[in-house]
Amino acid sequence: KKKKKKKKKKKIPTTMFAFLSLHAVLHGIVVPAVHSRASVSCGPKAASVHPFASSGSNLDSQAAAASALDRVAFPPDGLWSTAQFCDELRCERTMALGAWLPCDEGQETLVGMAFTSTVLDETSLTTLAVHPSTRQQGLAEILLRECMASACAAGSQRFLLEVRASNTNAIALYSKCGLSC
Repeated sequence: KKKKKKKKKKKIPTTMFAFLSLHAVLHGIVVPAVHSRASVSCGPKAASVHPFASSGSNLDSQAAAASALDRVAFPPDGLWSTAQFCDELRCERTMALGAWLPCDEGQETLVGMAFTSTVLDETSLTTLAVHPSTRQQGLAEILLRECMASACAAGSQRFLLEVRASNTNAIALYSKCGLSC
């Protein structure tokens, strides 16, 4: 008798990355905030943390700066396009903070950013990025804490985000800021 050959089943991955969903309940906790136009030392310079423009002539240039930072922080192509950043900056549910370093002729260079979206009483962190040259200097924590404080002040009860399970640095930061699975 001939044995029937069993067909090998191909293993098809259901997802490329395992994600963790993290959250913090904001009601009744104190979230230390950085007040607008705060600064943090980045080597020899100080970064100014303040909101992005939500309209006007600066919106397109700030969306382009966000897209450029996104590509550097999440190579090779970034996570969002310039058009998506423009849409987010125009959206009334979005809060966008940037960490800006002064450069030549009174201009600023974007070195960190955090975007959140609020629906009803829940705020989701949609992106948090810091330029590789300014990492490990506290920018991500300042941006995250400011987002959490703003969400709390606006009446949000929950702060949510997703992170790759392999991103141990981000998970440590989120845990430090009170987020948990």
